[in-house]
Amino acid sequence: MGDSLSVADLVEVTDNKDSNPVVTVGSYDTSKEGDIQVEVTATDASGNSTTVTVSVKVVEKDTEAPVVTAKQG
Repeated sequence: MGDSLSVADLVEVTDNKDSNPVVTVGSYDTSKEGDIQVEVTATDASGNSTTVTVSVKVVEKDTEAPVVTAKQG
């Protein structure tokens, strides 16, 4: 929770003419646990665009270290 999210790593963008379409990511909030929807839009040099909604599950980060104890005997 609260960490940044690299949505670009969750999608693959290709275009038949433009080797480097512009990818924009809508706003999102990772401060609360739960499922969120993030809109990702790709726009090519000709102005054609496609939008997809990506589902992301936000979970609380485990910050506690494991406990190790010596066995008796």
